[in-house]
Parts: sequence; structure tokens; C-alpha cells
Amino acid sequence: MKRLLIVWVVFAPLGIIACKKASTNSGTSSVDPTVCENTNYTYTDDIKIIIDAKCATSGCHDGGEAPNYLGYANSFKFKSGIQTTSLNSTEMPKGGLSLSQTEKELLQCWINGGAPE
Repeated sequence: MKRLLIVWVVFAPLGIIACKKASTNSGTSSVDPTVCENTNYTYTDDIKIIIDAKCATSGCHDGGEAPNYLGYANSFKFKSGIQTTSLNSTEMPKGGLSLSQTEKELLQCWINGGAPE
């Protein structure tokens, strides 16, 4: 009985730590959060060019395909979708040029900063 208790005391914390690490890493962005320190990106100055070139292109999120990312209001409205499908996965952009790591970082920092216009 003592051995069982010792084994449980030793290995139970390891299982808890492993589960906690797995849950904190799932669904997180591939962008290093330290990149966003002391930065103030805006849609107009930094994000619009990325959205227009990689997302709101003909046949994609240009108003013909949902969701529509044209303009600040739409990009702001769907920022969580941008984060989920473009930054946390390899789903987007479909059939186009992939987002560079720098573009992903800019988008993530813009979202983290409240997605200002």
C-alpha cells in the first residue's frame, strides 16, 4: 500500500503538468507573443495592405465570398475568424500566397492591440 501511495505521489503531478501544458498550447497562435510588445499597429497603416492582397481578393473575401473582409468595419467584425483560420491554421489563404511570418505577426499584434482603425 505504501508503494502504491509513493508511486501515485510521484506520477500524479507529472500527469497534471502534462495535461496543463497540452491545454495551454492548443488553439494558440503560431505568433510569438513577445513580438507584440510596444507596438501600435492600425488597420489603415499596417493591416489593410495584407487583407487586400491576401484575403479580400477576387473570388475570396471580397464581398462575393463570406465573410467579407473589405474595409475596416468588416475586418474588425471578423477579426476572430482571421485569427482562427489564418494565424492558427494553414487553411487560409486558399489557392493564394501564404501569409509570411511577418504578416501573421502584424495581424496578431493588431488583434491583440484591440484592432484599431
